Amino acid sequence: MDLRKKLAISIIAGYLFIEIFLLCGLFTNEWIKKKEYHLGLRLYCYDTEHDTSCQKVVDKLPNLKYMLDTVFYLSIGACSWVCLVIIVMLFSLFCNGCKGSKTCRCTSFVMFAWCMIQGAALTIFVTAIMSELSASVSDVGWSLYLECTTLCISWFLLITQVITWCCCKDDSCRDSATVDVIDEIPRFKQPPTDQSVSVGNDITIHAIVENANSVIWNKGNDRVIKFSTCHREGFNETNGHATLSITKARFQDDGMYVCIAEKYGKITKQVRHEIRLYVLPVKPEFLKKLVDTSVNIGESFDLEAEVRPSESVTSVTWLHEGEDVTSSKGNRKLLLRDGKLIFKISNATVKDSGKYSCEAKSKGTSSHEEESISHCHVTVLDALSSAIENVLGDEQVIEGRAPMNHIMHDPNAVYQ
Repeated sequence: MDLRKKLAISIIAGYLFIEIFLLCGLFTNEWIKKKEYHLGLRLYCYDTEHDTSCQKVVDKLPNLKYMLDTVFYLSIGACSWVCLVIIVMLFSLFCNGCKGSKTCRCTSFVMFAWCMIQGAALTIFVTAIMSELSASVSDVGWSLYLECTTLCISWFLLITQVITWCCCKDDSCRDSATVDVIDEIPRFKQPPTDQSVSVGNDITIHAIVENANSVIWNKGNDRVIKFSTCHREGFNETNGHATLSITKARFQDDGMYVCIAEKYGKITKQVRHEIRLYVLPVKPEFLKKLVDTSVNIGESFDLEAEVRPSESVTSVTWLHEGEDVTSSKGNRKLLLRDGKLIFKISNATVKDSGKYSCEAKSKGTSSHEEESISHCHVTVLDALSSAIENVLGDEQVIEGRAPMNHIMHDPNAVYQ
C-alpha cells in the first residue's frame, strides 16, 4: 500500500471522528459556561442552587436569535458536508475510475469548503455572540473547544492532502512496501517479437521473463495448447526462459498471439505481451506428376499426382482442355488424401479424351500466392480402334513373308 493510500485512509478515519465531535458539540450546552448559567446553540441553562432549569436560548436572548440560528444551521451544514467529504474520499480510494489529479482537486475543494463553513460558524459565535454576552476566553466551555479542535484538525488534514497530491504526482512517494510489491510483478526482460515461418515448417518463439511462476500463450481468448497438439509451451522458472514451439505450421496458425507471465500470490499478477505470427505460403512441389494414359471406352481410370508439403496446398484445380472440371459431377470424382491428388473417371467416353492439368495453389493471409501445375494426355479408344491396334501391336514378321500390313497395302506383293 503506497503512502498516498495510507494517508487517504487516515484522513477518512479523521473525518469520521470529526463528524462525531461536531455532533457532540452541536447538541450539547457547554459553548459558554459561567457561574450562573451555561448555554449552547439551542438551550440556555441556569446553574444556581434554586434553579437548574433550561429554556430555549432564543427565548432568553431574543436579540441574538438571528446569529444563533445562523451558527446552528451552519453547523448542521458542516456536519452534512463532512459526510460528503467522507464519500468523496471513499470513492477516490476504492473506485478504479476515480484516480488522478482531478479527483485530488475535487477532494481538496470539498475539504476546503467544509473548513470555510465551520470556520464561518465559529467566527460568528466568537466575534458576535460572545461579545454580546461579554464573555471572555475563560468562559469558553468544552463544546466550543471541541468545535475549534475539529476545525484545526480539518485544516491539518486539508494541508496534508494538498501536500501529498503535489509531492506525489510522479509516484515518488512510494514506501518500501510499495517497492517490494512492484518488484514482485513479473516483467519481460526479453519480450517475444513478431515472427514469420513458411507453411509446413517448424518454429520456436522465445521470451525471457523475470519474477514469474508460469508463462502461457493465448491465441485470441483461447490457450494454444487446448486447440492444437502442434503447439507446445515451455518455461524454465530458474532462468525465466519461455518458449512456444509450433510443429508444421499451418495457415490457421497465422495471427496474433499473447504471451502471459503470471506471479502467484494472494492476488495473481499478470503481465502480457502481444506478437504477430505470419505463416507464409511456399510453392507446392509435385513429387509424383501426372502421366499420359490410354483406356478403352467404358473403362475407368485414375489420374493421380502427389504434392508436398501437403500443408501448403490451399486449393486444387483440375482442368480438361483448359476448362475447369473441379466441380463437375457425373462420372468424375475428386479425392485429396495426405497430399495425393486423385481424379477418378468411370465409364470413360471419347469426350473424356484430351489434355488434363492439375493446379495446386498455396495462399496465406497475404495476397501473395504460389502455384505448381502438372499435365498429361488421356486417350479413350473405341472398340474398332482398339482391335486394330491390338492386331498391329501383335504382328510378327514371319521368315520369307512380308508383314501383314505390307501385304494389305502393297499391290505388288507376291504370295507364296
